[in-house]
Amino acid sequence: MLLSDVGAHKLWIGRQYETLKPNTCILSNGLASMGIALPGAIGAKLACPDKKVMAVCGDGAFIMSIAEFETAVRLKVSIVIMIRQDGRYGMIEWEQKNKLGHSSNIHFNNPDFVALTRSYGAKG
Repeated sequence: MLLSDVGAHKLWIGRQYETLKPNTCILSNGLASMGIALPGAIGAKLACPDKKVMAVCGDGAFIMSIAEFETAVRLKVSIVIMIRQDGRYGMIEWEQKNKLGHSSNIHFNNPDFVALTRSYGAKG
């Protein structure tokens, strides 16, 4: 089961990810719920412990839901998290450029994600 956060990667997943069974690819879609993939993946794994579960997050959404990462580690929820790292809110940048002709305040710094996940006791 794959759960995608919002962002540019969601567009690619929605267009390219081949689903072979219902409810195996979950997208927040028009709700634009940034940070949904990680807590959603935890819930999916708890509901279906025999299924493999993967959350695809942008770096901003992952940092936004870091408290849920601690929850997953503490509860020993075995999920895979893939982080698309670009140091900016890409979809917000795209919207700003399309509507305003420029973007503003969309860049941010990232931690060392491997070190961060290991600091919680997870593999990274």
